[in-house]
Amino acid sequence: MRYAVRTFWKNRMRAHSCRALSLCMTVALGWMGWTALSTPAAAQHAASLFADLEADAVAVAPSPLSKAGEPAWITEPLPAEATGFVAQGTTADRNLTGWARFENGPWRPLHIVFSATGNTFFAGFHGEEVFSAGRFEIRFETEAPLALSATGVFDNRKDDEEHAHPHDAQQDVPRNDRAPENPGKTGLILPPLMYDRAAWDADPFRGNPVALARPRYQRMAFHHAAGFWANTREEGLAQLKAIQDLHQNIRGWSDIGYHFVLDQSGRLYQGRPFLRGPASLDSAPALAMGAHVGGHNTGNIGVCMLGCYHPPYIPPRCMDALSPPTFDSLAVTFAFLSENYGVAPDNLRGHGQFAGASTSCPGDNNLAIFDDLVERIRTLLATGNAPLGRVALTAQADADGVVHLAWDFIDPGNIAEYRIERAENGDPVVIFEGEQPQAGDFTDGSATWTGPISYRLHGRSAAGREQLLATAAARLERPEGHVLTENFPDPFLNATTIRYYLPQDGIVRLTVFDLLGRSVANLVEGPAEGGEWRHVLFDATGLPPGTYFYRLRVEGFSGTSYDKAHSLVRMR
Repeated sequence: MRYAVRTFWKNRMRAHSCRALSLCMTVALGWMGWTALSTPAAAQHAASLFADLEADAVAVAPSPLSKAGEPAWITEPLPAEATGFVAQGTTADRNLTGWARFENGPWRPLHIVFSATGNTFFAGFHGEEVFSAGRFEIRFETEAPLALSATGVFDNRKDDEEHAHPHDAQQDVPRNDRAPENPGKTGLILPPLMYDRAAWDADPFRGNPVALARPRYQRMAFHHAAGFWANTREEGLAQLKAIQDLHQNIRGWSDIGYHFVLDQSGRLYQGRPFLRGPASLDSAPALAMGAHVGGHNTGNIGVCMLGCYHPPYIPPRCMDALSPPTFDSLAVTFAFLSENYGVAPDNLRGHGQFAGASTSCPGDNNLAIFDDLVERIRTLLATGNAPLGRVALTAQADADGVVHLAWDFIDPGNIAEYRIERAENGDPVVIFEGEQPQAGDFTDGSATWTGPISYRLHGRSAAGREQLLATAAARLERPEGHVLTENFPDPFLNATTIRYYLPQDGIVRLTVFDLLGRSVANLVEGPAEGGEWRHVLFDATGLPPGTYFYRLRVEGFSGTSYDKAHSLVRMR
């Protein structure tokens, strides 16, 4: 069959005289769209693309009607009864028009929705007529190259956004409609700023929204919007409008299917209207039934990431990955929903993880970090994101490999105690702890890693809630030769720190002498690796006050390579 169609296509191309190169490209790209749909990767993409539309993908081949400027396709026989048809493709022609017919029936116009970014479009229709055991034929009029990515059919009669519980469609949800209190509830999860439906000029809900909680919220679903991407606020607002157009006017739903949508910079947008009308998100308003996971919409809060999060095969741009700020915003959104609507983090699922959902949504790249997302949500439920207080922290390294830290509590808030950690090339180490939120400074002479070092100040409330309040970074440079620094503090009472640096391996001897040249402490003796700072604590307990000397000798393969001494003073 494929060989016959291909032969027909070649003959057609030879016989037809293209009026312009772009029209020839239109037909060629139409052929490319059909062959792409024949690959396993494309089949996976088609299934993923139409999963959120609850549509079944169907393969297509070029139609004998196809000609330059009017590409056309015909589908394989439908896999099940359908009441609507949808196709996804790409073209630069924003004046695109199209039609579809079933078998040899009348042509009907296609409703076409373009993504607000890029050249992706969706074309389709829905109605009351039921189609079965036949083929759809589609055609377009275009002045630019056009390619199809996927085609599919759906059955509105199976939609559950309003029909899952018809007995309570008009039932008003009581004020205490939330689930029992989450065991991890802190009351301190602040939601991201949300752009409401008025911000993106949403069209009205069609019909009467019904309660999502019946009687409680049970699950959360994670989606991605393949074909729709946005990085700026303007793109995000336009994209919400386009998705609503797709869901209402092609798919036939009452409204946009998701409750919330995030763009690729982490901004949060309201999708479906709240059950009782406009409200701020921090009031945790009752949610209306959505349409995003067929057969699992009751009690299921749908959150969608704009963008396509698969490896880069089909279509272009299907290679997105969450940036750290966007990951944080997504985690805060789910943590807020978990806390305020009583859905445990373990009840978060990717779309394809729901029973019967044949899709890789929310994308392979998002599934790879799914466990990290759930863990971040659990952490937020324990720590909250409402600030305990405000702190400024600075870090500055000097030529002796010592880092000088300083901090100031701009707003002590609810901080009862705090600690500072240093993270080098391994696990964090606590270097300072304080019980009063007041300004202070500290000299860190125990860092050894040559390169970037980060410091983190964590606060704790009297109730035991911990939170990261400030970070700072410093960089220890790699000296060109040996270094023996001045001890600190100096003078000292009982103990002081001595630092040195070895540019290469050697045998190290670090000794303390009194004024008569007698050895009073042998601090280091033996081989040591070069390339990092080292520090030694000299405890002078038991020695009389006065002046002492410390001497560093380093022996290499060719004899003594370094020999230097400094004085130190123990106070009375």
